[in-house]
Amino acid sequence: MLKPAIHDEMGLRRRAGILAAIFAACLSSSGSVSRAQEAAQCSTPRQDAGTVKGIEADFEIDLIDGRKIVLAGIEVPGPGSLVVPTAREALSGWLEGKSISLSLLRKEPDRWGRLLAHVHADAGENTAISVAYALVDAGWARVRPQNEAAACLSWLLEAERSARSRHDGLWADAAYQIVQARDLAGLASRTGQWIVVEGAVHSVNETRNRTYINFGPARNIDLAVTIPRQTMRNFTSAGVVLKQFWGKTIRVRGLLERRPGPQIEIVIPQGIEIVTDKRLDPGAISRRP
Repeated sequence: MLKPAIHDEMGLRRRAGILAAIFAACLSSSGSVSRAQEAAQCSTPRQDAGTVKGIEADFEIDLIDGRKIVLAGIEVPGPGSLVVPTAREALSGWLEGKSISLSLLRKEPDRWGRLLAHVHADAGENTAISVAYALVDAGWARVRPQNEAAACLSWLLEAERSARSRHDGLWADAAYQIVQARDLAGLASRTGQWIVVEGAVHSVNETRNRTYINFGPARNIDLAVTIPRQTMRNFTSAGVVLKQFWGKTIRVRGLLERRPGPQIEIVIPQGIEIVTDKRLDPGAISRRP
């Protein structure tokens, strides 16, 4: 249960300030560094480097040479989040004017001119750690299941679970809490937002174009996770059989849309976490709360 102090604005701001100190301490903590080093091993070889000019409000990194870098594998908080100013200040204090290592994951920039990359920065004592990992571990970002970052997601998810258990950063804000899949009102209020959801799988159905992982019996009312047919090879190559999720409690994340019922599209197996392996009674899954 969350402490009452984190529900008010001042409480969140106090915690953000405390987290800034923790974030700085993390960089000098051998335990945290060793975990971040382990996470860095999953990345592609470091192909490039650059000097940081500044940090944008959405945590994009501006380099002195004009390039703009977006961190792979994470979803940053919206501009209204109370942790953004403190997180940006801490990130700027760490990186601005410093040289960073880049593992570019796409050859070309996106339509906004940004390059997707794993980024590593000096954490002291000639130790470089993953910037994305540090942000997730501090609770200042959530894990985004991107195909290019698939090899790193298990380490990032571990860091996210730790931050969530401590109610750090975003996880102290009710707006970023995990939404229950059968909470239809809660889902409706978050349409168009990037969210994390968990619940028991009612059924798994295949159509010509998509596979549906359903959290309830009514397609146009209950939440469904959809997997486009063209991305099914990502699951089959990983040995993931979608039917195995029936009756299990899973956690998914992504943009919540209405088509016409609530749906989240997943394109890689790392986008689905098994919370409880034990199958639940189908009747209990069907009953509405």
